Amino acid sequence: MRQTMSRSEIEELFSEDSGVRSAAARKLGVRDVDLMESEDYLAGVAGRLASADGEAALPALHRLLGHPDGLVRANAACSIAVLEPDQGVPILEMLLFENDREVRRRVLETLCRIRPPGAGRLLSRILLTLYQAKFSIDPFDDWTRDLRRRMVVALGIERESYAVNSLRQALREGDPQVRASAAWALGQIGDPVALPDLVDALDDRDGTVRQRAVEALGELPDRSACDALLRRLDDPEPKVAAAVARCLGSFREPRVAPELLRIIAGDSDRVARAAFRALRMLGHGISVPELTDKIASPNVDVQRRANAADLLGLTGVGEALPALLTALGHRESLVSVAAARALGRLGDHRAAPYLRDVLEDDDQPTAVLQAVLGALGELGDSMGLYAVRLASESPDQNLANTAYRTMVRLGYAKVVPEKRAEFLNADRTRAPRLLMRAGRFDERL
Repeated sequence: MRQTMSRSEIEELFSEDSGVRSAAARKLGVRDVDLMESEDYLAGVAGRLASADGEAALPALHRLLGHPDGLVRANAACSIAVLEPDQGVPILEMLLFENDREVRRRVLETLCRIRPPGAGRLLSRILLTLYQAKFSIDPFDDWTRDLRRRMVVALGIERESYAVNSLRQALREGDPQVRASAAWALGQIGDPVALPDLVDALDDRDGTVRQRAVEALGELPDRSACDALLRRLDDPEPKVAAAVARCLGSFREPRVAPELLRIIAGDSDRVARAAFRALRMLGHGISVPELTDKIASPNVDVQRRANAADLLGLTGVGEALPALLTALGHRESLVSVAAARALGRLGDHRAAPYLRDVLEDDDQPTAVLQAVLGALGELGDSMGLYAVRLASESPDQNLANTAYRTMVRLGYAKVVPEKRAEFLNADRTRAPRLLMRAGRFDERL
């Protein structure tokens, strides 16, 4: 917000009369003048003058550039850059050669924050210089890391190709936050020159970096990254696999449909829903009647029936329920497992009694029983607790562990030390959300 101050009022900020000086400083927004050292007061005034009228404030700011204190000079230069970018950016560039680290920090923060014309090229040159071997950047230095990340983000906002080389260097540095920001910035610029670097970043050890690299590849017009993205569909982190599915959908490559169908059958709802949306973008047939016909048709192979059941669970419509309940009793366990998983994702509580009946059937394969337990946990169904407890006492250790996780998600068990290694943290964090969705959240977790 601009302060209406005349040139004479600004001159009062430097008056030898403390009363006159304090009154002018309060109008500018500088408080507790009497308690401040001279350098702190002038630094505060220099910074605040950026909100004053440029014609009145610039003469005073240029005088402050000659002050011996570095922070006063830095704040004055930053205010000039706000009021008159053409004058301020060259001054800020000169201040970067000062020995005072705090001055350099203040200059770089200002360039990143206000991004005056010409600042982008300057930031790109600075960033590229920092990655020269003689500077020996410590990736774990919080001070330089924050500045590098800010510079990278500012260059991404600028969206200019001149920054690509410096951002490619940042994508290979030691700090994962900077690498993730660099991948995002390269995606914002969208220059195909960065394609090989982003493909390499798909194998980064940090999940957030991999996710940002996937999203950046989705912004590039080049489809040659499709094979590399397909390899990351099985990424151990759901956020990465989901980003890959979304990106593949935007590429409109029909050959990725079988892979998307495959990952829908996984355990992660986040990944499954992203793959479902990608299939719709590809024009893959996902109408409920068509999927229902696939499940019922004797001419469709087992894998396609299972895929159809998985897709039905993601449609979110009640008319999918009858077909899924029928598929739940299919003679092929692959279809039954897909139907149980789909019923949990569908979220229709009318399926709970049917799932409980399957759970009480001792002749069911373990894979089907595990899928049913997962569905009961998704639905937040406590009426099946007796059957779940019986399953938790099963001699089949895999089934017992799955039942135990379901009890935790339903709020009727806690993670005990001897079970901690067998329990998935993802289930524990999802439990409150599932219970609130069912309207029965309590404090037992």
